[in-house]
Formats: sequence, structure tokens, C-alpha cells
Amino acid sequence: MLGTSPVDDPLIQQTLLGEAVDAGPAAIFVLGEDRKYVAVNAFACSLLGYERRELLALDPAEVGPEPDVVAHLAELNRGGETRGTAQLRTKTGEPIDVTYRACETTAARMRFWITVAFPE
Repeated sequence: MLGTSPVDDPLIQQTLLGEAVDAGPAAIFVLGEDRKYVAVNAFACSLLGYERRELLALDPAEVGPEPDVVAHLAELNRGGETRGTAQLRTKTGEPIDVTYRACETTAARMRFWITVAFPE
């Protein structure tokens, strides 16, 4: 169509956003209703030293210290949004301090919890 840009196409926008988020400069973790990882981006994998399939197979408590993860999930269960600082563990056990923001969202009529974390 004359006068339209490819970025005006919603499908192209979704593709661009998906690629940008996957390669972006923040670790992104998406939890399903069972509180298991359903998606993680490339930065999260690189930051923690895991292959994507390895990280997706882990319980969130294996990535973050138990009291922090439990408190984080409890806050998300109360609804809304949570933010703060936390310590994540790499595949080798090294601690990494992060600042995070998390919230509940809906996609494809399903509930998800998304956390975006930045290394400090």
C-alpha cells in the first residue's frame, strides 16, 4: 500500500518487539500459572550461564534464593506489581545482584507473570 510503512503492520511490530526483547539488555523471565518458567530471553540465559532449555527446566527457587523467590511470588499473587532488588544464582553458583520489576499480564487469554531484571 502506498504511504504505509512496514512498522505499521501489527504482525511486523510483534516480530520486531519479540526479537528486540529477546536480544535486549535486560533479563526477562515469564512464569505461567503453575509458577514455572514458560519463556526466558537470551540475555537471561547469558547472564546466568544457562542454555535456554536448561533455564526453562529450572524452578525459580533454583535461580533465586528461596526466601526472596517465595516473597516475590507471594507479592505477585496479591496482584499488581512488585519491584526491588534480589540476588540471582548463575549456573556455577555465583551470585548476581539485580534490580527487578514484575507484574501479572494476560496474553492469548492466559495469565502470566513477567519479571524484568537488570544486573547492578
